[in-house]
Amino acid sequence: MQLTGAATVEQALARLAELTPLVIVKRGAEGAIAGLDGGVVQVPAIPVEVVDTTGAGDCFNAGFLYGYLRGASLETCLRAGNICGGLSTRPSEAGPRPLRRPRSRNTCAAIPRVCRSHCGESEQHSPL
Repeated sequence: MQLTGAATVEQALARLAELTPLVIVKRGAEGAIAGLDGGVVQVPAIPVEVVDTTGAGDCFNAGFLYGYLRGASLETCLRAGNICGGLSTRPSEAGPRPLRRPRSRNTCAAIPRVCRSHCGESEQHSPL
């Protein structure tokens, strides 16, 4: 909406549709809306536990393009985008893995960068 100065997403979509035949607006937790050849399609987001949205837009694009390049309907393309984007924000199956303090000084010698950031020591340790 900032790009077009429109008050609503629908108005922004209409203004952008004057410039290009296909317009897609990703709306995060509200799903996505797209306009193509005068028609408008809205698809809700999938319910997910969001942990990190980094890369979600890229994943949406990949899902959308997967459907689009295979000739799927606009609604199906948006759904594929929402699924890929939404699933990319979830925690991994194993869950987050915090980096723990190395178990031994031998480990610190093998990975000094980890040692410096987590043990607080700037030089490599000698084996115990």
